[in-house]
Amino acid sequence: MKILAPKDQLTQGVKMVSSLASSGTSLGTQGILLEADGDRLLMGASDGEVTATHIVPEIKVERPGRILADPVLGNLILDLTDETVTLELNPEGTAVKVAAQGKDYEVPTSDPDEYPGLERETGGGALVLKSEALRDAVTRTAFVVAKEGARYALHGLLLEVDEEGTVNFVGSDGRRLSWVRVDPEEKPSSPGKYLVPKRALHDFLKGIPPEGETVKMEFSGGKMCLEMGRTTVVAQLIEGDYPEYKAVVPNETANLARIPSRPFEEALRRITLISSKESPAARLLFQSSGELEITAGMGGKAGKEFLEVQLEGEGSEVSFNPVYILEFLRAAGREVVSLGFTDDQTAGKFLGGEDFTHIIMPLTL
Repeated sequence: MKILAPKDQLTQGVKMVSSLASSGTSLGTQGILLEADGDRLLMGASDGEVTATHIVPEIKVERPGRILADPVLGNLILDLTDETVTLELNPEGTAVKVAAQGKDYEVPTSDPDEYPGLERETGGGALVLKSEALRDAVTRTAFVVAKEGARYALHGLLLEVDEEGTVNFVGSDGRRLSWVRVDPEEKPSSPGKYLVPKRALHDFLKGIPPEGETVKMEFSGGKMCLEMGRTTVVAQLIEGDYPEYKAVVPNETANLARIPSRPFEEALRRITLISSKESPAARLLFQSSGELEITAGMGGKAGKEFLEVQLEGEGSEVSFNPVYILEFLRAAGREVVSLGFTDDQTAGKFLGGEDFTHIIMPLTL
């Protein structure tokens, strides 16, 4: 195999697939697949559960071929500054040569037949979303998806299409929950629930433009197939029943506070500094006058801050993990957020707009 390709086009391909290139569980899955034929190059990577491929256009194929290269190939391509890059398999078939002006590297290759790519399925339910809507939904939910120690179903991101055709994105780790509602570009043909591996969506976002693209998602045969432009992601869906997430969302709360995000975030950052690192906690006391008192203390350290808020209700005291609130504020990206609360025994309902609900369980201090 030998190809000449524009560096910027190779870079886009690397961004779309490289996160999977070194996450496999065997040597055969740890690499970037290159398939050159005609006037195109297919780049791919897989960890056995998620497969990503990207078609690189505008290349010159001098010799077609198929190789599986060490993941360092992606890092090299990203770091090169030349306009054109040459990739060529050496005569022994053991390494791919990476050449640009004044630069020559060799990266080991392995048997491409060991590549465990997933085949796409067709004929299932389909969704069509704008790239910016998908980006916002995943950004606001994936950060709370459980990493370990929780129910296995919580290790995935729930996509639920309801009877009205709204797509609900839900993530949770058992202590907090994020829920985003999205109206698709085309109404789905039927409702459905799908548990998607977090990395299948979260890692995909790194390479897509912030807006202006359309993303198609299909669900069939226990897999999800996601397509945008020249990129395709196929993921094995997670088996299991996701908890009834709407059951933990309070329908009504005794109080509703509208809080300016920036001073709230700044105060919580300072409060976190003097809170316990192992079990951070911040006490929020809402006065009926509209004053919010935030306090924390640990091991002789103590802190207190005051903010002005708009409060509906008589006020109450409730405690939360301040790190959780900070992460919500960053995901929301709004000038003002709302918090619905009743007491220190009831979940706090944070709102980052009409379509973004974030639930945080209170702490008992």
